Amino acid sequence: MTVKVVKNTAEEVMGCQEVTLDLKKTIDMRLVASPRKNYKQIKKELERVTGIQNITAVYVDGREIMSDTIFGKNLHLPRGKDCLYVVCCGEEYDQQKWGAPTGFVLF
Repeated sequence: MTVKVVKNTAEEVMGCQEVTLDLKKTIDMRLVASPRKNYKQIKKELERVTGIQNITAVYVDGREIMSDTIFGKNLHLPRGKDCLYVVCCGEEYDQQKWGAPTGFVLF
């Protein structure tokens, strides 16, 4: 899966990197897999492929990819060449710069 990644503190989207994530190697696809552990693995892999260190959160379309649901934790990985993954390194997500959550998501 190829995605665009930008650091939350970047001035504009022009500072993004296009990277490839091999989800089969990065996350545990079993039904009993831990979403928290998978989220941690995704952050590690993004650090490895981008060189951005100490990633604490990952957002797409204004939402963190790990969310709380009535069923527990859920990991949502949007795909597509237009997906922009905004990574935070300890700071709050800049909603004014990157946008508020869009649409309605059932997860």
